Amino acid sequence: MSDFNINEEESFYISLIIQEREGTISPEDAERLLEWRSLTPENNALYNDISKIESNLSLLEKYQHLNTEKSLASLHKKLQHYEAENKPKHQTLKLSNWLAIAASLFLVLSAIFYIQHSLDTVTLKTAAFETKQFILPDQSRVTLNNNTLITYSKNNFKDERRLNLINGECFLDVVHNPTQPFSIHYKKLSITDIGTSFNVEVLKNKVNVAVNSGEVKLSIKDQPTKAFVKAGEAAYYQIEEKTIKKTVIKNKNYKAYADQNIYFKNTSLSEVVKTLESVYHQKIVLKNTDLNARKFTGEFKKQRLNDIILVIAETLNLKVTHEEGKICFK
Repeated sequence: MSDFNINEEESFYISLIIQEREGTISPEDAERLLEWRSLTPENNALYNDISKIESNLSLLEKYQHLNTEKSLASLHKKLQHYEAENKPKHQTLKLSNWLAIAASLFLVLSAIFYIQHSLDTVTLKTAAFETKQFILPDQSRVTLNNNTLITYSKNNFKDERRLNLINGECFLDVVHNPTQPFSIHYKKLSITDIGTSFNVEVLKNKVNVAVNSGEVKLSIKDQPTKAFVKAGEAAYYQIEEKTIKKTVIKNKNYKAYADQNIYFKNTSLSEVVKTLESVYHQKIVLKNTDLNARKFTGEFKKQRLNDIILVIAETLNLKVTHEEGKICFK
């Protein structure tokens, strides 16, 4: 906490820490916070620092109505009380006591900085088995696949159209403005639009980018590496190696979760099931292993899952059952 250079991800988790201290955090966010704490010692140290501030100085009790001047006045009274209790008459305050006061003031100012920063942060997120579309302040649209988290600055978005992808997958349909570029960032990777719609997916060791229309520029912070990716092309960023490699889009269904347009051409039934599960968030089971290699060809545009299931069953002469919330092919 010494340099105050927090990023959007830290800001989001600070807001969760405050919610946890207030007892207003949801079970889902509590689990997310616990997982974040366990990722690195630095994350856990930040958690402990913020908790310590809240416990010792009571600054975070109602952070939505934080008044900086009032908080500092409260601190001043506490310091006066501290001085009266610990300073003998006619004796100069010891250096160690001044250092203690300075440390307390540092914690107060740190808390104020963190809270004000978190209040500026807008959070877009989805849970498991959930897809949502959001309209941004510039009228750009972003569709979040399940288990996705994005943040942006409410106050700065007009001047700096920047999103921060914390985890998950999203499809962006950007309103192009040559004087105000739109960008989305994941750690050191930045993706800047050049009039486009594109998909970004964060995996364990890499980030996949697929461009549907227009063009994007990929760049890595503090490195000269850049890549321009056009419609029909894809690129992936290797997180550990800090490299970017271009290729062509091989999976036509990369954005099916966003537009529900699905294409199969001589596709194995196991792959068909995998795609449908990712788009509709419904568990589908092949009861017989010999069904995995069966092939299916077809196109579906914004159709209901049950209708798609019936078409596949009739085409491949399969039986469909529903068992414990699962769709089963036999």
